[in-house]
Amino acid sequence: DFRPSRPPPRPPLAPRSPARLGSLAHRPRGLLPPMGAQCTLPPVAPPSCECALDGPTAIRTRLRVGSVSSFLDAPLQHALAEGSYSKLDVNLNWVKCPQDAGAVMSMLSAGLIDMGFMFTEDAVAFALQGSIRICGTFLSTPRRWGLHVSCSNRDCVPSFLANGLLGIPDENGGAIMASVISDQPGFEALMGVQRKTLSSVRRACEAMSRNLIQGAIWERRTASGLVDCGEWDVLLDLPMPWPALVIVATRDSLYAKAGAIKHFIDFARVACQDFKANQDGKSSEFLKLRYGMVRDEAAAWLSSMSWPCECEVAESTILGPLARLEALGLVPAGRVGDPARLIAKDLCLMAQLGTRVPSPRKCHDPVAADGGGAEDEDFCLPAEPTAPLEVASASQPAEEPIQASPAGGVWTDEASESPAAPPPDREGSSSACEEHEPVPAG
Repeated sequence: DFRPSRPPPRPPLAPRSPARLGSLAHRPRGLLPPMGAQCTLPPVAPPSCECALDGPTAIRTRLRVGSVSSFLDAPLQHALAEGSYSKLDVNLNWVKCPQDAGAVMSMLSAGLIDMGFMFTEDAVAFALQGSIRICGTFLSTPRRWGLHVSCSNRDCVPSFLANGLLGIPDENGGAIMASVISDQPGFEALMGVQRKTLSSVRRACEAMSRNLIQGAIWERRTASGLVDCGEWDVLLDLPMPWPALVIVATRDSLYAKAGAIKHFIDFARVACQDFKANQDGKSSEFLKLRYGMVRDEAAAWLSSMSWPCECEVAESTILGPLARLEALGLVPAGRVGDPARLIAKDLCLMAQLGTRVPSPRKCHDPVAADGGGAEDEDFCLPAEPTAPLEVASASQPAEEPIQASPAGGVWTDEASESPAAPPPDREGSSSACEEHEPVPAG
């Protein structure tokens, strides 16, 4: 018989233990160790608080800072170029953002960056939405704006512009400065001028050369090249009525990384002081190489700039842009009564300038407390009364007002519990909400 013989049958395998079968069943396919190798779990990092900077572990908090990388934040760029970031106790990620406040706000909302630098008017407008808070003042020097016309119309009067279009940049600052310039004596005719938003100064130059616009309100630093070469002439030059840049951060970042944010602001303050000192001409040389400034121009620009970089915001820095934004209809009017609600109260202080009229206490909405789709608790507005109010008797004792502390601090409206049965209103009351003096915290 020439048929090949079959191999003998294999002996049966020994049964595996249930513990061994359970451990193999829960392992993903392709991750089983080879024969003879031992599989060990990676060491688990000890838990640490992300707010803590000085702990027993060497883990550093990652802080993502966004900036448009313009000449206004040149001190930080110089510090990073010199390698000064090695002094930081955080894992810094410097993110270059586009030249658009809306894009920066989208990156903050999406969690791509934790904090950043914004123009003051944009920061106030976005802080009203409740997703970010203002943490301090970075650049106190205001931006300068100018009313520019073509050199062929340099002898024209402002009423000449009333019959045409006025070009402004596509940002809140352009609309605000158009309103500020129209308030100046002799320029009242610009109040009703139609405006055309343009994306860049190059677009504005092209539109003016083709006589599509008769004037342009633009930032002086951006339009300085067109003025120097003789394309444009300046009819009026005005500074913005508040600081240029403020520091903003998301509410989630302020909750989880407050220590890292405070540490970065301290680092930025030292970097700004070193850049302002201009020792051995290093700052002037950096401005020359990065932005093309000559040495004398760089020295003059450095002397005119001020970077306090501090966790403090003046009250006028909030109220000024807020009043202009509400007057122009760029934000809802009456959205917030206390400007301290727009800042990070645990990190930033507000310098009280003068006497501010106290804002009325907001009503407590029971529907909002139950999660009925209410607005942010920081900006809840009182509900309108649906029934006529009863007039209380004159014998009812008046409530003593809460005395304000003479010490400075952040003004807050302390929340109070709603009583079981609302008491009758006093004489002369026209609203269900009683007005109280704001109570200073701390």
